[in-house]
Amino acid sequence: MESVTPSQRSFATILGIKEYPDVTRPGLLDSLLRIPHELVITDSIAATAAVQAAHNIRQLSIAPLMAEAIKRISAEASVSSLFD
Repeated sequence: MESVTPSQRSFATILGIKEYPDVTRPGLLDSLLRIPHELVITDSIAATAAVQAAHNIRQLSIAPLMAEAIKRISAEASVSSLFD
């Protein structure tokens, strides 16, 4: 995805990790800590100390989104617009 404003041009991508390999090891995703770009993650799983200390990683809370989804589901309302 590209975002262009009069003063800057930036790019973004979405990476979803839904499955891990059959064999995992500590540090499997540590290379993400060294990328020279901002990385935005959600708090759907707890961040390690290394992630919390990384200067290029910003963690966003999904709590407001989950709360709104639960509220809409209990009111039998649509949740599809939450994910646009």
